[in-house]
Amino acid sequence: MKILIADDDRASLLLLKKLLEQESYEVISTSNGKEAWEEYKRNDVSIALLDWMMPGMDGVELCQRIRDLESSE
Repeated sequence: MKILIADDDRASLLLLKKLLEQESYEVISTSNGKEAWEEYKRNDVSIALLDWMMPGMDGVELCQRIRDLESSE
């Protein structure tokens, strides 16, 4: 299962990534919303864990884009 993490706080991102990888999840980590959006479109992501406020694109806007993309398929 692929999990996408988007968080601009490096410590939180690394901790969460490490914990999930220890449980054998495949983790894609990004530090902002724009990177996360590009990774989401390129990968078959099962779960997206998004920070609320990030540079470039916040978690709310990213979530809306994901919903719009999923509903158009």
